[in-house]
Amino acid sequence: MNRFPEYILASMLFGLTYIRTKSLALPIGMHFMANWTQGSLLGFGVSGNHEESLLTPEFLNTSDLFTGGMFGLKQVFWTGIFSYYDCPILFIFP
Repeated sequence: MNRFPEYILASMLFGLTYIRTKSLALPIGMHFMANWTQGSLLGFGVSGNHEESLLTPEFLNTSDLFTGGMFGLKQVFWTGIFSYYDCPILFIFP
């Protein structure tokens, strides 16, 4: 499954966050928070790596379209939707 457009949207989100704050702290923090939440808290794979987590998801015949498969939630279609709507919010709120 090609997720290139979602990578572009995520890059725009992190780039806009950097432009708004003039610091790399918030974009790096957002990326770290997303990876930590998906991996250590929720138990999904992050970039193909699986580790111990507080919760253990059970996939009962669920499509990779919803779970991201081995790559994790970064491969799910709705992450692109969130990135698409987060970008304009950075310009609306000061």
